[in-house]
Amino acid sequence: IDDQAQGNNNGRVNAGEAVTMAITLSNAGDADAENVICTLSTIDGDISITNSTQAYGNIGALTRATRSGYAFTLAQGAPTHTVTFDLDIRADGGYQWDRAFDIMVYEAEPEITVAPDSLSETLIGVGDSVTVTLSITNIGEGTLWFVIGDSVTSAVGTKYGAIYEGVLLEK
Repeated sequence: IDDQAQGNNNGRVNAGEAVTMAITLSNAGDADAENVICTLSTIDGDISITNSTQAYGNIGALTRATRSGYAFTLAQGAPTHTVTFDLDIRADGGYQWDRAFDIMVYEAEPEITVAPDSLSETLIGVGDSVTVTLSITNIGEGTLWFVIGDSVTSAVGTKYGAIYEGVLLEK
């Protein structure tokens, strides 16, 4: 999966991204497969395939061929789920193979801005108490889930919440 050009370059398919994908075909037979054409499809409503067909040409016996031109987008707001893709592979002589494979896709990732980003102007002495207002804004496209409190040692008194896209939380 390549999401570098129109994504966040994390190697995963996130909601709203346009990605390209390479598919390698192996000819396990003892004869050449000639004029191989492969078409990618899915019935998943969150996927829009923008480049579905690749020509592999001839694939020699016991060899492989790779094409990296397959492209699709994942809809904005799509949830995390598994997408099943289907490959229709055809070659001269009436040969046809159908293969399915799964790819995990993920909801959009949140991005946050935090203010203030430092307390460099504040002199804090040993034993002093300081109250700071922290502003967190979700500037990303996904929901930012958070925990307030000590979630490692105890869930008692811990508060859970979410900051949705474009929302500012001040605490």
